[in-house]
Amino acid sequence: MKKFATLLFIFFVGCNCVFAKDDIMTLDLYNNHNKIASEKLYKFLLKSYGRPKCKINELWDITKENTLANFVDLNDDGIPEIVGFTSALGWGGTMGTSLYVLKVNDKSEYENIYYSAMFYPWLGIKILKEKTNKFCDIEIEGSYDTGKGKVSGVQKAGRFLVKFDGKIYNKSTLVK
Repeated sequence: MKKFATLLFIFFVGCNCVFAKDDIMTLDLYNNHNKIASEKLYKFLLKSYGRPKCKINELWDITKENTLANFVDLNDDGIPEIVGFTSALGWGGTMGTSLYVLKVNDKSEYENIYYSAMFYPWLGIKILKEKTNKFCDIEIEGSYDTGKGKVSGVQKAGRFLVKFDGKIYNKSTLVK
């Protein structure tokens, strides 16, 4: 119960979201990120890649300062997920950066339910009211390869609608 109360407190105090329309919540993580959510994503990345802090900093320049995140309850279960990215040198570039969505699992640990390597964080993340499998749909901007299944090396920017498949955010559709 104490853990649930703490999560609720973090959500209500820490969720710096901007509602642009009645049906869309826009996350601007550059200007409105949560320190606790950002640190949890940073620690998740260190643990996920099995590297000690000093090694991951040396290899990819990942730091607490370039890992930005916020809490968002994407499935209305009262336990907020973490939505965030790192802009570390080895994790992004002109084609975009790495976006993550983390969810608390049955062991009270965070697990990755979405990853995109070509996300444009400066354009914001739109959390939609529409849901798929009880999770809010997400709209992001990023780059994609124009090779229609074959890597062509030609990258174009686009807006993507990302839907939850029941286990992870997996269904991605290019929005014109």
